[in-house]
Parts: sequence; C-alpha cells; structure tokens
Amino acid sequence: MFKICIIGCGEIATNFHGPAIKKYLEGYPGAVFAACCDSDISKAKAFAGKYNCGSFYSDYKEMIQKEQPDAVSITAPYSVIPAIACDVMRLGIPVMMEKPPGASRSEVLSIMEVAEKGGVLNQVAFNRRFTPIVNELRKMLNEAAAKDSIYNIRCVFQRVGRRDNDFYTTAIHGIDTVRYIAGSDYEQVCFRYQELPDINSGATNIYLDGVMKSKTAVQLAFVPVGGKVIEDYFVTCRNHDFSLQMPVWGSPEYPGGIVHFSGNERSAYVKGDDSRFGLEMFEKFGFYEENANFFNAVRTGKAPGSDISSALQSVEIAECIRQRQTEYKRL
Repeated sequence: MFKICIIGCGEIATNFHGPAIKKYLEGYPGAVFAACCDSDISKAKAFAGKYNCGSFYSDYKEMIQKEQPDAVSITAPYSVIPAIACDVMRLGIPVMMEKPPGASRSEVLSIMEVAEKGGVLNQVAFNRRFTPIVNELRKMLNEAAAKDSIYNIRCVFQRVGRRDNDFYTTAIHGIDTVRYIAGSDYEQVCFRYQELPDINSGATNIYLDGVMKSKTAVQLAFVPVGGKVIEDYFVTCRNHDFSLQMPVWGSPEYPGGIVHFSGNERSAYVKGDDSRFGLEMFEKFGFYEENANFFNAVRTGKAPGSDISSALQSVEIAECIRQRQTEYKRL
C-alpha cells in the first residue's frame, strides 16, 4: 500500500490537487489517500469528505505520526512551507511542495540542506513545467531544430483585480516558465516597477528585461490589475515564431493553444482543447502530471526532477521583486 497525505486543504488543494490525486488513485492500484490536514479543521473535514480521505486532522505532526505516509503533498501558504517541509523530510518522508517553496534564498537553502542531508526525494509544484501544452511547445522547438537558436522569449502575464501586495508569489510562475522554455537559467535581469498607489499601497506592475545564460533575451511583464486574465509566451527563433496561450483558469483564452509561424506563414496550430492534453482543467494545467510524476518517482525510488534545488533561482528573482531590487546577477 502506498499512502498519500496532504497538508493544506484550501482552494488550490480542493480545486486542483484533490482531483489530481483522485485521478491518480484510479489509474495506479495500491495507492490510497490516507489523510488530509488543515489548521482549519472544517476545511480538512470538507476536503476529506469530497475526496474520500481516510482521516482528517488539524495538526500535521499528529497526522504524520499516526498515518506514517509514504509521500506528503504540502499545499499550505508559502510562509509556512519551509518549516513544514523540513519537519516532514527530517522523518525521511518524500515531499512535494507548492510554489513558491519559500519567500527567500535562505529559506530554499534551508530546505535543500535537510533534503540533501537525509537523501529525501522532493519536488516543487511548478505546475507549468508539467502542463502538457507547455511540453508540446518544447517538443515543437526541438523538432524545428530551433532550441539552440532561441533569440527572444516574451511573457505577458496579467490578472484581474489582484490588489494584494505580494503578487511576486504569482509572478514566480512566469519567471520559472521562461527558464523552463529557454532550458537555461537567467544570467542577468533588470527590474522596473510601476507603483499603483491608487489601488493599494503595495500594488505594482512589474517589468523584467534580461538575458539567459544561453544568451536568449527575455522580457516579462506582470500586471495584476489588467483588463483580462492573460498568460502568454512568445518565442522567436531563427526562421520560427511560436506563441503560447496558457490554459490558465479564469482566462477568456482558456484552454489556450500554440501558433507556429515559419517563413511568414502559419505552419501549425495546436488547440488547447486537444483531448491528449486532458479533459479537465487540473489535467490541462499540469496538476495531474506533477502529482503523478512525484508519486511514481517515490514508488520507484527515483529522483522526480523539479526538486527544491531547481527552484532556487526562480525564488531568488522573486525575492528581488519583493525587495524592489533593480538588478539581479546569477550567483
């Protein structure tokens, strides 16, 4: 029996990780959803009822002690993820952490230290890395023999009515996805901020202009109070152009797609509603694939990839935004 537990039963867990784990149980015999936990016991109870968890708790340490899980998914707020992840991994239990896994470089390094010391398998849930249509784009880049000559990647990332002052915790998705598409770390980034005091003292449009280690030039624009939800990526290569519309929830562009131009003519159009990308949003947006990847890796004893060390630079750049830095250079 392969016992799965989840810590954090809020919106992300209820709408995305819960159905992803349910689908995983249907396809992989021997796995059970042993228990769930939330500091708000009413949320844990509701989640357990919806996804048929064996038990529910308000104290994750009690849950771990009683259930002895084989794998734990942490979908709690980023402010408590480092402490919880370290507590669980010190017991030798593999962990998948929601993004961001911490608010700073130092917090990520603390998780890395515990993971490395105990040799504990772990994964960070950057769902865009597992989104089928994003990986389709990477496949198309390789097939076009253009991956080694990516000139430019642009990211347009907008939300509607996001008045919170910590939008960097969402912007980290775009930061990380550009890394993933480029297949390269950032070498240097310059930041510009457009403060929006009439909306909120911390509300800000954020603009990044940088270059990757691979020499690809990148521009990213994050607008938390735009007119519509957008998450688009534009990749320019030698003789090729690709535009990706991400299947993000709440977007009028859902379920997205990819348009490929070559020689000034459209050579391919991949629709986001293609059934091979899944039928439900939690499938199209990578939540199922990231959960399945983690659980299968743990069951076979193999490193799942997308581990805590791979999240370090994305967190570093998001931390620069939080601190309103104007420049970042790769360490």
